[in-house]
Amino acid sequence: MRLRLSIAMSPRASFGAEGADLGRDLLERLDRACLRGPPPPALLVVRDDAVWFVDLRGALPHVRDMHAFVASFAGMPETRAVGVIGGMRRRQEGAEPQPVAAVFLEWPDGSWWGAWRDLGADGRPVATDSDDIQSARAGHARPGGLGGWFSRARREQLRAALEFHPRDTARDLDN
Repeated sequence: MRLRLSIAMSPRASFGAEGADLGRDLLERLDRACLRGPPPPALLVVRDDAVWFVDLRGALPHVRDMHAFVASFAGMPETRAVGVIGGMRRRQEGAEPQPVAAVFLEWPDGSWWGAWRDLGADGRPVATDSDDIQSARAGHARPGGLGGWFSRARREQLRAALEFHPRDTARDLDN
């Protein structure tokens, strides 16, 4: 399958070192983006030199298996972590899915870190006393539908094959 995707790249040095530090830096950027309204969903690809933000709006109508799509980016040898960021719907036990702004990262060893912020009717974060941050390191169960991308990439030998072309009239994302 061939897709045309928009990828914004930010220098890796402008983010926290690893793990929760990287997640918190991404959460701060997400908070700033939420001030302009609900942020679009994006795939995160963390490499040694850059963090890629792959706008998923162009892929969503065409990709039948989003889990395999994300796993294909995890299967690239340069990928150090992969995840999702932006507005999405979160399903919690016994409740209807609710709009949230989220960051979820997974590393090749299966460890993960995630943060969720409820969004109000206006698409902006609802003020709360504490953040909903979970991680494998803290003993939380991995949320359904998220993660498992590296193991699937290894098991099914998935690897995204990308061709880069300069954009002619697009503006960079404000990261």
